[in-house]
Amino acid sequence: MNVLKKVSMSSLMFTTVFTLSFGSFVPTAAALVAGDLVKGPNSDAVYYIDGTMKHVFPDSKTYFTWYASFGAIKTVSVSELDMFPTGTPVAYRPGTKLVTHPNTARVYAVEPSGNLRWVPSEAVALALYGSDWAKMVNDVHELTFGNYTVGSDLTTTYHAKGTLVQKTGDTTIYYVDGTTIRPFASSSAFDTNNLNYDFIVKVSSLSQYTTGSSVTGVESFATISGSGTSTVTGPAGSLTVSLSPSTPAANQVLIGAAASVPMVTLRLQTGGTAVIVDSVTIQRGGLASDAAFTDFDLLRADTWLTLNNSSKTLNSTHNATFNDDFTVPANSTWDVIVAANMAASLATYAGEYPTVNVTAITLKNNSTLSGTLPINGNVMLTNGTITAGTARVAIGANNPSAATKEVGTKDYIVSSLKVNNNSSETAETLVLKSMTFTQNGSAAPSDLENVRLRNTNTGTILGTIAAPADKKLNFQNLNVEILKGNTINLDLLVDIRGGSARTISLDVDQKSHIVVWDNLRGVYVLPSYFSDASYATGDATSPYYDPADTTVGNGKLRIESVAVTPTNVAENKTGVLLGKFKFVADGEAMNVTALGLVISTTTANSRVVNNLTNLVVKDPAGNTVAGPKDPTANTNYVTATATTTDTMTVPSGETIYSIYGDLDSDWTASDTLQVGIYPSAMTVKGDVTGNTITPTPSGQIQSTRITIKSADINVSVAPAPAAQTVVAGAQNFEISNLVLDAADSGSDVRVTSLALAIKSTGAAFPDVVSGVQLFVGATEIPISSRSTACAGATCSTAATNATTTLSIATGNLTVPSTQSKTVKVVVDMGTGATSGTVAVGVQMNSAVTAIDSESQSFTADITPGNGSAMTLAAGGTLDLTLSQDPKAALAVGGTTVNVGQFSLQARYEGMQLNAFGFSLGNPDGGYDQGSDFNQVETLELWESGGSSALGTISVSGAAATVTPSSVATLSINQLKSYIVKAKFRDVTVPSSIAQSNAGMRVTLRWIDADGTSAGSSTLAEPTYSTAFNSFSSYKSIPTVALGSITTDQVTGSGSEVDLFKFSVTANSMGPVGLAKLSFSVSTSSGVRMSLTGYSLYMGPASNDTSSQIADSGDVLVQQGGDNLAGIHQVAVKFDYNHNSGSTQTDLGSGELIEISGGTTKYFTLKGTVSALSSTANDDSIITRMGGDAGFASTALVNVGGIDGAVEHDDFIWSDLNFVSGYNSSTATYTVGWFNGYRVTGLDDNTTTPMTQTD
Repeated sequence: MNVLKKVSMSSLMFTTVFTLSFGSFVPTAAALVAGDLVKGPNSDAVYYIDGTMKHVFPDSKTYFTWYASFGAIKTVSVSELDMFPTGTPVAYRPGTKLVTHPNTARVYAVEPSGNLRWVPSEAVALALYGSDWAKMVNDVHELTFGNYTVGSDLTTTYHAKGTLVQKTGDTTIYYVDGTTIRPFASSSAFDTNNLNYDFIVKVSSLSQYTTGSSVTGVESFATISGSGTSTVTGPAGSLTVSLSPSTPAANQVLIGAAASVPMVTLRLQTGGTAVIVDSVTIQRGGLASDAAFTDFDLLRADTWLTLNNSSKTLNSTHNATFNDDFTVPANSTWDVIVAANMAASLATYAGEYPTVNVTAITLKNNSTLSGTLPINGNVMLTNGTITAGTARVAIGANNPSAATKEVGTKDYIVSSLKVNNNSSETAETLVLKSMTFTQNGSAAPSDLENVRLRNTNTGTILGTIAAPADKKLNFQNLNVEILKGNTINLDLLVDIRGGSARTISLDVDQKSHIVVWDNLRGVYVLPSYFSDASYATGDATSPYYDPADTTVGNGKLRIESVAVTPTNVAENKTGVLLGKFKFVADGEAMNVTALGLVISTTTANSRVVNNLTNLVVKDPAGNTVAGPKDPTANTNYVTATATTTDTMTVPSGETIYSIYGDLDSDWTASDTLQVGIYPSAMTVKGDVTGNTITPTPSGQIQSTRITIKSADINVSVAPAPAAQTVVAGAQNFEISNLVLDAADSGSDVRVTSLALAIKSTGAAFPDVVSGVQLFVGATEIPISSRSTACAGATCSTAATNATTTLSIATGNLTVPSTQSKTVKVVVDMGTGATSGTVAVGVQMNSAVTAIDSESQSFTADITPGNGSAMTLAAGGTLDLTLSQDPKAALAVGGTTVNVGQFSLQARYEGMQLNAFGFSLGNPDGGYDQGSDFNQVETLELWESGGSSALGTISVSGAAATVTPSSVATLSINQLKSYIVKAKFRDVTVPSSIAQSNAGMRVTLRWIDADGTSAGSSTLAEPTYSTAFNSFSSYKSIPTVALGSITTDQVTGSGSEVDLFKFSVTANSMGPVGLAKLSFSVSTSSGVRMSLTGYSLYMGPASNDTSSQIADSGDVLVQQGGDNLAGIHQVAVKFDYNHNSGSTQTDLGSGELIEISGGTTKYFTLKGTVSALSSTANDDSIITRMGGDAGFASTALVNVGGIDGAVEHDDFIWSDLNFVSGYNSSTATYTVGWFNGYRVTGLDDNTTTPMTQTD
């Protein structure tokens, strides 16, 4: 089908939003690296740098699938951009949006590498993305659409790879990876992958997926390159070498004792195959001495970790070669720094100009090297007067002695050292940046877990490696400051999870593995290492810190019980599951040469010995690892024992072993069996150490008690579905549910036939029910034959009963022992009866025929029940609920406004909605021009959340009928919300038939609807009379917004203070005028306000008080006085030219404040303090702005018809829609002024107060 596209095409390049956002960016001199976002100086195009190429974002929509803001974008020069050739444009982030383009009807989901999956139908879109799927659709320009590739079509089963999904009601978020979903282990794991919670798709079920490994840290899909959108590719088995853009600039100053100083940075890029670098040769060049350099390291620029196992010194030809192999992964870009460690002092070498150049690189496995060598670093400058700070590393306070620790030991300190700042400068603070420990013992990385670096001074855990992946453990971003003369102590704690007879030795192999920064000099320093705690004995060989080895001791074996299902078993069966036990072996595998089983039973005689035979132990694969063994009875015959003597090897980790045995036919119903193990009676030795192991716990561990039962099943009628009304002719109607319960059965039960009892009342009859189907969940149970017997003359006799017997094919309805199944009965309802009731249930013991797993028949237990009575009806009903939203409001002529909202729900059958009848009538107060419909040009009906109107009607009278342009439907019991929108006529005088201040409201009068069931009759046209809320229209309207005042301005008598700040914005359709504003000013007992000290200021900005528009001559103050604390009612009436004498009681001047359309004016009410008590900080002035709680008049009036003439006159305004125009001397006399009722931002009485304090 044609899946409709919902989103229009946007601009190919970034819009004004991007232009404004870039206004504050300045060019940066920083070198560009993979992952940077950049723009040039001459356009707003944004690029992603992948390390070798730049890739443009085609539009803002693509950009925002990857990033939430523009904060990381750098502005760079054209020459810097030209360093990177242009690659393919960036594609949409996989899983975030559906895409299309203007010249196709197809919609696609995006996967990694720009692969598209067609969404072939709306059914698929609904199944995968829900009812709001259309909101996910974005247009892609045809010019860039060709950069995508099209793969296979999507189905309703699996989402596109890269989709983020979350089951409704669950908190876990998953990443879709084909048919597997990977859970995010935490919110930080989600956030660190640069993902957006707005793109999560809510689903009802995830049962079709298999669950993969958790996402715990940064994954490849976190970046554009990692998601396959713009992967750097190259020939397999090749390495391209070049000078990195991030190589150090020339003339950087080198000082004595500085460490890890970048001299030159290489860029290494691989193609489709990883490349092993065999050696890198460097040469010191320039006018300089070799002795200025102690040695050199190769560092990963992104991690600052060394690639060499030992630092290299220059030889007599000024060369040094790094021979330690390192691997650059396939399709990767690495920046590698050649870093120098400087001599302790450069006084002898001051003013020299060294360079470091890379002269040779060799590769393994016949890989090819591309690029031009040598690659030369920039010229640096040595300084002989400045020296970096110094740090010392020595044995820590908790340094361990040689010890043996058992597997399972927690929080053991394997290394302890201290770092001391012994710099000479007073203000020289050092910062510990990172530490790398190397496991030089024989224990594997997997033998350790939960490795933590602790600051012993504070007890703070600085870093945790939950599961080491290799023998180098790196703790980064430590950032611990060490003041001059101070020392920090550091402990390395581990949990030992394995490795019996192996050793743990976590050492510091290289000087550079403890990274220290000199805050004063801005350089790294290499610590000096000591093999004691007092810094007496220096250590100049690797490992520089070498704690005593810890030997991993014996392994451990723990046994736990595991629940067994089913707990009921049948007699006379072989290979019956009797018990399960979990063996947990830590540290090493375990050899079990004796395993004693104890069998408890309620059979109090020697039969247990004869009735239970051939006990065996099986591993998870079903292999027999011990036995068979027959039990031997104890003297009381209540228990028996069986000890296997086969050697059973339990691997390291968790393994579940199962105990099976044979039961003969001589058991009594409800006899019980329970298998146990005594760990203390086992013989176990460690597979590695050969030492005897004592399993835990010491007491008996018992598995689940097993009960011997005969076959049994109970059949009953479930309470659901509840009694309800069903329309005649309804198809696939769920009429009943039967519960088949084998909870007390010792055998699986197979149902071969099922007799349904049909009961009818009134005009209904049994044959009104037909097409019976049975389902377990969504799976239909095949029926091989069916027959019906009627109690009446025929099955068409009203108010009679019948029995329909269904034969079920072999094996199609089996209930496992101890379980139950609910069978759903689905029928078609005939059209021969439109009243009365029908019910389907079970009534007799012969209603079910069943056999056990040995094909032996038995009698089922029946709990008789009729099932819920379903009432037949000729048609459904349509339920209407009116919403209180939208609230009554003011509207602007020429605009479309939501004027009503209601919900409809189809009961008993689906509905087709043909037409909606509305009327336009009197408002709820205020001015009524008579022909209220003249205010409205068109009415529109929308489905809530819809992208277009269902129907539109031009209004020409008091009645208006909206007919949907396409079929509008409701499925059975579906609830939908609808919105009524009115386009108000332009009220500009004198041409418009609509008038300012005239009101109207819409009423839903009737709905024409048809039921969709096969036997449904036409729905009686429902009528209604409840009106929506009222709306009054104007040429333009004001919006009031409150500001905020600066407090603590009351300093004494005579101080002028801010009392209230607010703004008024005129709608863009035209200006508004203000004639009166009202305020209430109340004071505490210790402060008084001057009656003549109030004034109002106006300006174009929130803090602009440059223009005084009302002073004491324009302000009327009632109540209180200079010598009385209390409340002042302050009315501001504008006469800012002061040309009419006192205007406190009259608006005779005719002046107004005009606010142009689309602009905002900011107002500040100020007052003068006349008295203040001597006690500080205990007085306040509270000011509120007045609003109006009702309309001023039912007629059109001038200002004089409102001010003082009616109760509600606190806020007087006009849309200035006057026939004869207006000027500042006549406007307030002209008819067309209104009060503040329903003005946005004004409450009915007063606004939120603002408080001024002393």
